[in-house]
Amino acid sequence: MVFVSDEVVVVTRSAKDKTQPAFEWRGKQDGTYSIKTLGSDLPFGTQVYLLCKPGSEEYFERETLCNLVKKFGGLLSVPLRFLEGESTELLNPEPAPWNRTYRSKAQERKTFLDFGKKLFETSFFDAIPLTSDIGKVQGIAFVLPYSPSLAQKNIHRIYLKNMLLSESAASLLPDWAFFVKCVVNSDELRPTASREDFYEDQSLEKARETLGQCLRDYLIALSEDEPERLRHLINLHHLSMKALAVQDSDFFR
Repeated sequence: MVFVSDEVVVVTRSAKDKTQPAFEWRGKQDGTYSIKTLGSDLPFGTQVYLLCKPGSEEYFERETLCNLVKKFGGLLSVPLRFLEGESTELLNPEPAPWNRTYRSKAQERKTFLDFGKKLFETSFFDAIPLTSDIGKVQGIAFVLPYSPSLAQKNIHRIYLKNMLLSESAASLLPDWAFFVKCVVNSDELRPTASREDFYEDQSLEKARETLGQCLRDYLIALSEDEPERLRHLINLHHLSMKALAVQDSDFFR
C-alpha cells in the first residue's frame, strides 16, 4: 500500500434528498477523521481531494493516474473521464468482454483471446466463458499454452462489483483446474478482510463447483465437436486432466 496524501477530503451532497446540506469528511493518515456540515448551495455529487505528499509526485502525473483508474475501475459501467484543461479522455470506453453482444461464437472467442493477450501478455490456447448464478459470477477462463507443474497453483484476477479486488486470488476454482488462468467479476461474493481474495464460505464453495462444471462442459464439448483439439489440450495438460479424472468418474469414462 502506498500513501500518496497525508489527508483525504471528501465533500458530498445527496441528490436523493435536496433539502439535505453537503457534508465534508476529512481523514488523516493516523486514522482520525472529522465530519462537518457545509451549506446547501453546493452542487449534488461527491468530490474527493488529495494533496500530494512530498515524494509521491509520480502518482499525480496524468499517465500514472489514467493507468491506475483503468486498472482498478476499467470494468465499471459508469463512464470514467479524465479532465485536464479543455481535454477529456474516456478511460473505460467498452464494457467487460463477457457483457458484450457477439454475432457468433467465433467472434466471442477472438474477443476473449485478444482481451487475455492484452491483459496477461500471453497467447492462450483457448478461452472459456464462465458463469455462476451463485455469487453472480461472470468471466473468462484462459487455457494456458504451456504445461504447468502439478504443484503450481494458478492465481487469478478477480473483480468485485466491477472493481479490481486482487490479481493473485487462488481460491476461485477447484484444485484440479490449474490448466487455466481466470479473470472474473462477482456482484455478490464476499471479500476477505485483507481484500486479497473472496471469503471462503458456502457461496464461494458453490460458485467454485459451478465454475468447475463450466470447465467440464467445455472439455466434453471439445470431445464431441473437436476431438483433435482436445487431444492437443490433453497433451499439454495431462496432469490437470488426470487430477480431474480422479475426482470425476463421469469425466474419466
